[in-house]
Amino acid sequence: MLIKIKKDACERYLRRCRKYKHASNSGWSAVLSKIEGKTLEVETKHLFKDQYNTVPIPGVSDKGLRVMHCDVEEVIGDIRLGMARCSYCGLTTVQGESCSKCGEMSYLEPIDEYIKAKIDEERERNKGRIKIKVDDGNYVYRTPNFMQVGNFQQMWVRYNGGAYLVGDGDEYIRGPESYDTIFKLGKQIENKYKLK
Repeated sequence: MLIKIKKDACERYLRRCRKYKHASNSGWSAVLSKIEGKTLEVETKHLFKDQYNTVPIPGVSDKGLRVMHCDVEEVIGDIRLGMARCSYCGLTTVQGESCSKCGEMSYLEPIDEYIKAKIDEERERNKGRIKIKVDDGNYVYRTPNFMQVGNFQQMWVRYNGGAYLVGDGDEYIRGPESYDTIFKLGKQIENKYKLK
């Protein structure tokens, strides 16, 4: 299981501190700036719904880090679905089984309900928009636009003040499932198309 840290994780942390009037930790902001944009391996013995323990990171942390979900861009190979966390001892186990450490079942809290709710929230928030992977490896959501080119329509989006094709120009929306597809940002479109 891997997590990709947001490229602006340090700035986001400092903004949260200002917003909630917390004193910022200069040591933590320095660590965040070292891991911004990086993909890190997650230690999976103790899993959480809204935070991640990483394995040791050479040159950054000998013991690993605890990273909050709000600083994570993407979770890759998420193994938390179907898992539960014991609120008594903290161990993660398969849902429906008793905790392999303390033997309790009454303390088990499903992790995946939270994850599924977050996925549903993201879908609702980005309804009618498509997910696009941009050159720096990050993802953006944009409302697709269409332009007539001969007998065809090409899909394009606005990004960083410009207009760009989606993919190589022959991408199209195939139905509601297309909104779960990750598209690629294509080449910038010239103004000759008179985009609206």
